[in-house]
Amino acid sequence: MGRYSKEILDKIDLIKEIIVSRSIIRNIRDDIKWELEGDYEVTTGKVYELVLYLKVIDQDCSECDFEPENILNEIHRYQRSIHNAISKFTFNRNLDIVKGSGSLRGITVSEVNYARDTISLEYGIFIDTEG
Repeated sequence: MGRYSKEILDKIDLIKEIIVSRSIIRNIRDDIKWELEGDYEVTTGKVYELVLYLKVIDQDCSECDFEPENILNEIHRYQRSIHNAISKFTFNRNLDIVKGSGSLRGITVSEVNYARDTISLEYGIFIDTEG
C-alpha cells in the first residue's frame, strides 16, 4: 500500500466507506478487515484496477449447524449487499466518481470459515476504472 499516493489512499478510504455505509456491514464496523491490491501507475498516478479484500469476522450463524444451507444464505446475503452498495458507482483512473455504467467487475468469495456458531467470510471486490 505504500506505493499509492496519499490522495489515492484517501479516495480508496472513501470507496471503502461507501461500501460499508451502504451495506449491511455498517452495523459491524469493528468486525471487518480490509486488504488492498491493484494496478497503479506510479509515474502518472493512475489506477487501472482496484481490488479490495473485505473480511467479515465472526458473525453469528447459530442455525448453520442444523441447516447447512444457511451458510450459503449468509454468503449470498453479504455478497448481494456489498454488490448493491457499490455497483452503481463509476470511477475514473483518479478514483473520482464519474457518470457511467458502473466500475464493479464483480465480487468473489475468497474464504469461508464456519466454526462454533460463527462464520467468517472474505470477499474480493474488483473495480475497473474508466478513462
